[in-house]
Parts: sequence; C-alpha cells; structure tokens
Amino acid sequence: IIRKADLFASQFPKSELLGIAYQHQMHAFQQLGNFNGMSGAGQKALDANADNLNTLLCLAPALANEATHRPDGAALLAQAEDYAQRALRGIDKTQIPRQMTLERWEIEKQAMQSEAHEVLGTVALGRGQFRVAIRELQTAVSLTPPGFGEEFLGLGKAYAAVGATADAERSWHRAADLGPESVRKQALDELQRLAGNR
Repeated sequence: IIRKADLFASQFPKSELLGIAYQHQMHAFQQLGNFNGMSGAGQKALDANADNLNTLLCLAPALANEATHRPDGAALLAQAEDYAQRALRGIDKTQIPRQMTLERWEIEKQAMQSEAHEVLGTVALGRGQFRVAIRELQTAVSLTPPGFGEEFLGLGKAYAAVGATADAERSWHRAADLGPESVRKQALDELQRLAGNR
C-alpha cells in the first residue's frame, strides 16, 4: 500500500484521489507502528483535503500519545489539539450520508465526537491541565458506550492529580475491566500504587 500510494502520487500528482491514496498510506504506516511515516502521509492527505475527518481523527490521537516520548512534545500536543478541534467543527457541518439511517449517523457522529474529546483530554493531561482533562474525558465517556478502557485510564490520572482518589479508583477499575491488555496492566499498576500510598 505504501509503495502503491507513492507510485500513484508520482504518476498522477494532480489527481483528486491523491488525498485518499495518502490516507490509505497513513493507515498502512500506522499498522506498521511507523509514527513518522504515518504523520508524514497524514499531512500529505490533509494537504489534499484539509477537512477529512478520517485523517484528522487518525492523526490527532497518534500525535497526542506520541508527545510524551519526544522532545517536541509541546508542538505535537498543539497540533493534536488543532486537529481535534477541526474534527469537532467538521463533524457538526457534516451532512448525513444518503445511505445511512438517522439512528446510525447519530452513533457514528457521537463516536467521532468522543474520539476528538478524548484527544483534547489527553492533550490537557500532557499539559498538566487536570480539570480540563477531567471535563474532556468525561465528555468522551458520555458520548458513546466505551469498548476500550483508555478513556478511563486517562480520566483516573486526571482525578488522581486533583486529589479525587475515589473517582480515580473507580476509573481505573473500569479501565482494567474494559482493557485491552496494555491498558488493563497500566490501570492495575495505578491501583496498586494507590493502595501503597494509603
């Protein structure tokens, strides 16, 4: 996919489908765990179509999560915040696809809004803005039934930072219940640390 996207771009540099090609390339790099490749392809996809929700909602969480591991973390957080805000504005303007029922669209819409608010919560956590993080992550959790515990893991960290120990404990238990395994392990570690501090 990565090679074919590059080949397509070299053969058809002015094609209206270029944004879609780079979007596929972005997801391929993401599956390979190649952050720099994913970020670069995603930026090219946005250059071709600045308002593409799929691209914005793929890049925003990746940038927010990567920020903690890099010296340019502050810039990555700012970029993630911008993409999440742009996604929220875009979601509000999106017309319901003709082939989709109103009920199905509401589910899809709330899932996308939840993703964007989770990113804003992660950004706030990274900046030490814990009350903002709590608000954004609570919004993310309320918008859609969570299938994973990542939102609750972050919410627990934000609660713990402001001294709301009982809320933190509840959030980490929920994160451990929902998983996946990497989130479950982190949540259990946080609960063990909490128990050790009592």
